[in-house]
Amino acid sequence: MTIAITFEGSTGPDDLPGWLALEEDLRGRLRTMSGQAAPETMGWDVVVAAAVAAVPVLARSICGYLVERDRLRKGDLHLSYTDDGREVNLRLTGATDPAALAETLLAHRSVTITEDGDAPSRP
Repeated sequence: MTIAITFEGSTGPDDLPGWLALEEDLRGRLRTMSGQAAPETMGWDVVVAAAVAAVPVLARSICGYLVERDRLRKGDLHLSYTDDGREVNLRLTGATDPAALAETLLAHRSVTITEDGDAPSRP
């Protein structure tokens, strides 16, 4: 199974793809490539080739990134996906439940995460 996350935001070692790349339990399961974001933005596609058991690790790591963003008073993340032809947008914060995020990733498998503001560095 794969989960495709298109990430739109800053592209550097402290952005979400960089954060996920440092997650020990996801090593060897992430593949990043240049994204197809709008011309005025930078973006990455993160494809996670993961067994169902690895999805909670992915969700926990994203939530850890959100907690660090909150601590540094950075903006929230926004997750969007298409469901039955309509676009659904969710706000992700430091209070986002990892289990609920894992369910969303499993159910939709292709999402876009947009970052507002500067990315935090991993403590």
